[in-house]
Amino acid sequence: MHREQHQSGQLLRKQRLLYRHRADNLNMSSTWLCSRNDLIANVAVLAAAVAGVLLLSRWPDILVGVLIASLFLGSALGVLKQSVRALRVPPMPPTRSTMRVAVGLIQPEKSNSRPA
Repeated sequence: MHREQHQSGQLLRKQRLLYRHRADNLNMSSTWLCSRNDLIANVAVLAAAVAGVLLLSRWPDILVGVLIASLFLGSALGVLKQSVRALRVPPMPPTRSTMRVAVGLIQPEKSNSRPA
């Protein structure tokens, strides 16, 4: 049980860090959703274990399994929908300066102000 608590604590810290950047781009959104789903799944599995012991039944495990599968499937479909939408947007043509910076030919321009 100690290991699960440690993993949940790590997931909670990651979740807080990712929450701010979840709308930055598709990769961050997907990462945030995966972390959120993992956190929810961990808590739900622990709750199902307790309920299964108290009720002497397998139904809490089955119910939580179906709910976790639905959660992950819904998130996956959402990310897939965002991906298809992103692929349909025509890319912006790169400018000469951004291409040179991207391949490392020049350093990004800095301020033109000189020390007095």
